[in-house]
Amino acid sequence: MKATSFDTMTRVLAVATHRRELARAILLGGILSWLAAPARAAAAEHKTGGCNARGSGGIGSSGTPRYAATFAAAQGGTLRRLEFRIDKRKGTRADFLAQLLAVDQATGVPTNTVLAATTVPNDQVPRGRNTTVVARFDEGATTELVRGTRYAACISRPNESGQIDFVVRINWNAPCPNSRFFSSGELTDPFHEEIGNGDLLFAAFVTSSRTNTG
Repeated sequence: MKATSFDTMTRVLAVATHRRELARAILLGGILSWLAAPARAAAAEHKTGGCNARGSGGIGSSGTPRYAATFAAAQGGTLRRLEFRIDKRKGTRADFLAQLLAVDQATGVPTNTVLAATTVPNDQVPRGRNTTVVARFDEGATTELVRGTRYAACISRPNESGQIDFVVRINWNAPCPNSRFFSSGELTDPFHEEIGNGDLLFAAFVTSSRTNTG
């Protein structure tokens, strides 16, 4: 009887030990597989459009104007950032509105169809001349750009003062032939081209996921 109990206990201990060793082997194998798998890198950011020439002047208007620059997307991907060069008047308080608008592909004129929009708080934009509005687009507020399709990067500053509270920076010599500069007097007015008024200084960036195998 005692011998049988001892044998049984020995078998139980042997099975328990085997199971522990097997569990450790599975765990170790999983860790090694995870370490050997290609790491997914952070989304790579690419400039897809813009006009970054040196500014030589500015344009502003009373009311609630919109200023837009069109571009053909050089890189497809998820819109992440728009940048605009401006002059911001001291003492002004309104937030900025940055939008990506659809463009009539036949005429090249921006429409009022908003593809993505975000608000840039006033306190995130330094006051003074030749400063930059940086508009970042989160997952719920962005859109996908298709390479070769034309879009419009648009900036406005909705306010109740009706005064000129910011000026967009431009280059009078129009050094960016792939971009066209438009404006509208109010937030929903049709756009008209600023012929002879140079190019709006802006930049647009997208991201695309890539796998890092190194």
